[in-house]
Amino acid sequence: MHRILPIGLIALIPSFAYGYGEGADIPEGSRVIHLLTNEARTNTKEALASCGSNCSEGLDCHDEVLAPLYWDDGLYRAAQFHANMLNAIDSSEKTPCMQHNSPCKLRADAAAKYPYICDGAPGCACESGTAACGSSGTSTSERVKMFASGYSAENLASTSSKPYDAFMLWLYENGNGSGCEWNTSNGHRFNILGKSRSIGVGYTKAREGKYYGIASQDFSGAVPNDPPVITAGAGYRDSNDLWFKTHYYSETPASKVTVTINGVSSELTKTRGTEMHGVYGSNSIEEPQACAQYYFEATDTAGKLTRFPTTGVLLYNCDRSWLSDNNGDSDSDCSASVSQTSRQSVFAIIAAITLLAFGFRRRMRA
Repeated sequence: MHRILPIGLIALIPSFAYGYGEGADIPEGSRVIHLLTNEARTNTKEALASCGSNCSEGLDCHDEVLAPLYWDDGLYRAAQFHANMLNAIDSSEKTPCMQHNSPCKLRADAAAKYPYICDGAPGCACESGTAACGSSGTSTSERVKMFASGYSAENLASTSSKPYDAFMLWLYENGNGSGCEWNTSNGHRFNILGKSRSIGVGYTKAREGKYYGIASQDFSGAVPNDPPVITAGAGYRDSNDLWFKTHYYSETPASKVTVTINGVSSELTKTRGTEMHGVYGSNSIEEPQACAQYYFEATDTAGKLTRFPTTGVLLYNCDRSWLSDNNGDSDSDCSASVSQTSRQSVFAIIAAITLLAFGFRRRMRA
């Protein structure tokens, strides 16, 4: 069954500036769900064509073509923090806690500590140090605004399988005969196909002893000042096939879109939409047998080349989803750069040194 529904130390943490959609801590499942969301918005009638009676509001209820949702790191952090917290709550159930409000009153510095000092676990994120499923703590909007500048909606799902399945739970949920308006029966679909313009997606796998992990989406109406041409891209499995897909959105049509996997480039075909607002993909690429590096490139009709990610490479079937210091032109064991995998260790060392120095100064004063 699936369900859808200290202070001085912080100042020492450096601020890492990533390009659009970059970051090794973003789960692969988050990237997949972001791509699928923008694919659905590219042509809603095609996206809902197999929804049947579940989409009781009718295909004409939604605008046929919707602008994409841009990735927002603040929204992503809010969504991932909440998924981590819900997934960390101990219970006798095999399903995780599922609620939009935080299951405790969050500490005022919860966002500042996330993720390197506190990953969302109740012991460090809650004022009381504990959380209980069903309790009403910090509201959804209050929590999201601790991380991001705006908030418009949130989706939650518990899932035991692929990111694709979690997304389809939302998109094809049973509207129970509802009309052409948002309600609690069709709200996940309406959020995906709504008027928001930015998104962050959190994703956790099932904990040991549990059957389900959590997928989360947080939305807002903000649009980036310099929106990217390639809004999303990922490799994933649907019900039948392995796909590598990317979403292109520009006033200048695309003339060629490719994916390069471990140094081998393949041209992608348009699977939905138009050359100005379309999804390009291939389901004929042989599945890599080990962790693989890949990136997408799009050339428009004016000859301008755009790459996604802008720097580094995406990773498929690995223990992270992005690598900062390899251009993807050769086979690799996908060993992450020191700047990525050692970051948490570096923070731990800084914290330890700081606390030792603070204690030493106190002893000297005494």
